Amino acid sequence: MMRHFSDEEWLVFKEGMVPPDLGQKMENHLVECDRCRERFLMLFGDKEIGAAETLLSEDFTDRVLDALGQEKGLFPKEKKRVSRPNKDSAVYFAVAAAITILLMGSGIFQSLVDIVPQFASRANVQEQWAGEKTGIGWSEKLVDQTADWMQNFEMQGRGGSSFD
Repeated sequence: MMRHFSDEEWLVFKEGMVPPDLGQKMENHLVECDRCRERFLMLFGDKEIGAAETLLSEDFTDRVLDALGQEKGLFPKEKKRVSRPNKDSAVYFAVAAAITILLMGSGIFQSLVDIVPQFASRANVQEQWAGEKTGIGWSEKLVDQTADWMQNFEMQGRGGSSFD
């Protein structure tokens, strides 16, 4: 059965105050035990995390992954770029919001709302005119005329006249 270490023991280990042989055992235990690893990591505060961040370069993670991948053959040798959100996205958002407010305040959006129906009605009139000029719509006329002819034919067949 695996021996778990207490929070006090992990605190002493964190401070580097354990003998080297016990320190090696504890280090090996951290590799194997998720529960103890989580408890150990909870001992680190914001101040310590901030201090560690200043010591590490921005490409630290990439370099470690590359070294592990090359050593164990886990990752291809070509470097993959990790996409990170743009630091200036808040600035872009603020500029876009300011432009939107400016356009709304100047009435440009309202004028677009007023102009669009006018363009739509013009397009409809032009479409009708083009249809008359080019003969588009002839199939509808043919269907209407055929329906009229059939109706007249039926009426004549029943003894009726189409000229009533």
